[in-house]
Amino acid sequence: MPDPVDPEVTGAFPHDTNLPIAGERFAAGVLLIGRYRLVAALGKGGMGEVYRADDLTLGQSVALKFLPMDIALDPSRLARFHGEVRIARQVSSPHVCRVHDVGSVDGQPFLIMEYVDGEDLSSLLKRIGRLPEEKGIELARQLCLGLAAAHDRGVIHRDLKPANVMIDGRGQVRLTDFGLATAIGDAKDVTSGTPAYQAPEQLLGREVTVRSDLFSLGLVLYEVFTGRRAFPSISSSGARKNYAIAPPSKPSDHVSGLDAGVDEVILRCLEYEPSNRPRTAIEVLAALPGGDPLMAALNAGQTPSPEAVANAPIEGSLVLWVAAVMLFAILLGVYGVAKLNDSSNLFTQVPLRKARPSDMADKARELIKQFGYTDPPIGTAWGFQEDRIVLDRMGSAVERKANSIALTDFASPPLFFWYRQSTKHLVKTTGSALPGFFQFPGWVTPTDPPMTEPGMAAVVLDLKGQLLEFYAVPTRDDPGGTSPPPDSSVLFRASGLDAYDYRLAESNQRRPLVYADQRQAWKSNEADNPLAELSIEAAFCRDLPVYFFVGPRGDPDRFGRLQSRMPDVALIVISIIIASTWTGGSVLARQNWRRGRANAKGAFRLALYVFILMQFSWLLLATHTPGFFDEISIFGTQLGGTIFVCMEIWIWYLALEPYVRRRWPWMMVGWNRLLAGRWNDPMVGRDFLIGGLLGVVNTLIQQVLNLLPAWMGFAPNAPLSIREDLLGHGVCQLLIAQLAALFAAQGQFFILFVLVVVLRRPKIALIVALSIHVMLMILPGLIGSSNALGYHLIAIPIALVGMAMTYTVLLRFGFLAHFVGMLFVVLLNTSALTTDLSTWYANDGLVCASALSTVSIYAFYTCLGDRRFLTNRYLAEL
Repeated sequence: MPDPVDPEVTGAFPHDTNLPIAGERFAAGVLLIGRYRLVAALGKGGMGEVYRADDLTLGQSVALKFLPMDIALDPSRLARFHGEVRIARQVSSPHVCRVHDVGSVDGQPFLIMEYVDGEDLSSLLKRIGRLPEEKGIELARQLCLGLAAAHDRGVIHRDLKPANVMIDGRGQVRLTDFGLATAIGDAKDVTSGTPAYQAPEQLLGREVTVRSDLFSLGLVLYEVFTGRRAFPSISSSGARKNYAIAPPSKPSDHVSGLDAGVDEVILRCLEYEPSNRPRTAIEVLAALPGGDPLMAALNAGQTPSPEAVANAPIEGSLVLWVAAVMLFAILLGVYGVAKLNDSSNLFTQVPLRKARPSDMADKARELIKQFGYTDPPIGTAWGFQEDRIVLDRMGSAVERKANSIALTDFASPPLFFWYRQSTKHLVKTTGSALPGFFQFPGWVTPTDPPMTEPGMAAVVLDLKGQLLEFYAVPTRDDPGGTSPPPDSSVLFRASGLDAYDYRLAESNQRRPLVYADQRQAWKSNEADNPLAELSIEAAFCRDLPVYFFVGPRGDPDRFGRLQSRMPDVALIVISIIIASTWTGGSVLARQNWRRGRANAKGAFRLALYVFILMQFSWLLLATHTPGFFDEISIFGTQLGGTIFVCMEIWIWYLALEPYVRRRWPWMMVGWNRLLAGRWNDPMVGRDFLIGGLLGVVNTLIQQVLNLLPAWMGFAPNAPLSIREDLLGHGVCQLLIAQLAALFAAQGQFFILFVLVVVLRRPKIALIVALSIHVMLMILPGLIGSSNALGYHLIAIPIALVGMAMTYTVLLRFGFLAHFVGMLFVVLLNTSALTTDLSTWYANDGLVCASALSTVSIYAFYTCLGDRRFLTNRYLAEL
């Protein structure tokens, strides 16, 4: 049965159209408003009458569209006419018929739009039946771009059908007739349109969305490739019945040899449920066989979908010798970092080799027993901690020589061991939810939980096992009366001091954190003693010591230093920043979501990845308790903080990633492939290899900077953490390093992106970003060291070289390589890498080195692509 005449024709049509033209309103040759000379009537439909005219002012052909005589003065139809003009003028694309202006003659309004010298798709299909597959795919691409341009401006066409698709003389597709178009979310007369090309939800009077247009697109493409309609009925009731019975047959059932990709994309568009259809027209474009949808989207000014970015026609593989050289350089660099650590890191310049944590903990427990606290401990925790105050004081070689204080001097060690115990389980329920402050609930620290419960005790030892500080909360109640004279000799013996060299001082300068009924202080008997300024103080409750401190006069207690928190002003500023970023990020995320730009799948996978990392880190590092309610409390706090961080990452990824994908899509190809689970993709392997090499080189540069203080008299670099527990600490360090690298890499990347957008000059933005990062690197040293100027005059150029390489890799190879480079930097700088494998802490470095080497070898194998060993291409090249 022949197709019926479409109920409305509102586009621009050629002279030889087969549509009937009844009762021309104007004769050929008539001049309207002194500018437009009519050439011929082109078509007539329910929404208007279209004429071809010559624009005498500009010397070009245009199409004029008039409302029918009987409804020209109808306010509602006239409003629809003006609405078409407003909506159509918002859309600009080579594949959308342009609307120029409106005019009026004798009270009759008309629309001035582009004249398309060609044929509409409906008449073309009637003449030839269907298009060849190659021509059909090209038409589908152009139609998708035109539809995407409308959707990108927030416009739903609502009447997409072959009669509203024009093909000009050059074969270019133009989408026409926005008479029924409406803004997204603003459709009032939902059922308006041609029933044969309406989506199920439109026929049922439900909400019309972008995916309703995609259903109509699927119907049009079905006709293009098969020459027949997907559903034969043209009435509303008939269409609803057909939709409800079953999905349409495959296009390949009617055309032999049709590409399976065409079948898949058309049937996806024709899904009954809108949620099962593609999200955007660009997503349909990306699913079409062949071509380059990424470049097509960019040329059309559209935001390419994550799938289009991931499927960009870039292989990214490396030739064998290049990959082999890079792998060898990475492995050699890891060894070089370990070798330089033996000269530049703090843990190699103090007697850490002999300070095995388990032995130090036994020593601390024995001292606590000697002080009178004999109840067996139930909860324990310990670790190493660098003393930044001492390291800053040792920054001046002149000062160190004048005071004759060496790095290993027990009076002011730059690295000390802390130990805590309690007669109950140590339960820490607090924690930080801020990225970068990985203090998980249950992760017992020297000061958290606070020293408030009876039976708690804490000890600070130097690396020789000598006492530096002691706190205890007695379990016995004070019976009242006069306390016996305290015996401080046991404290002096534990600290390695001779009590005869010191005498009681007149006053105390310190206030212990626990209750005491007696306090004492001592000073040296010899004024010329290098340690004459040593402060020795103690406090007692009854006959038990509850506090003891040995250290330079004027220094705060070590537990007091560890308890230092951010100033209130800093907390307020951070809170304001977090609130502002959440508000701004939520607005941008919602806008991207509504426009179909948001990478919801990628954001979810990234947030899930962070969630897993944080939860596993907590499981390995936290001090868990057998108490059900205590453990539930810790778990609830940790879960809340983790969800907060994951929500923040999810929102900001939805907010900013679409803008990066639109402006710098080539920088996200490898990252999107990784998020899509394409672990064996050659580009993923290449980016891992390049990032690993960048990280090793940057770490070696940092090691050179660490050697400079030793040459110039500054204190060496200190490791962030050293633990004896191979499995728990080593694996957890790998997990936390990924979190730190992810936050740092995202921060650097988005700072650069925002600077480029704001400054609009990439070179200036790059200079500003380099300046910011170098200042952040050297500012702490400038503030904390008295003679740091000379050091930084040498350090700044070296640091600039490292940062310049970082941004070069970011701009050239993309975000994935940048992230991997940051991961290598974090791991190599926070692990106790050493070439002396006989030390107890060598395991910590071995876990790091093994993980980085394994990743590098896997990246080497993956980046070869088809050249991998024993593949056909590899054997052919041999």
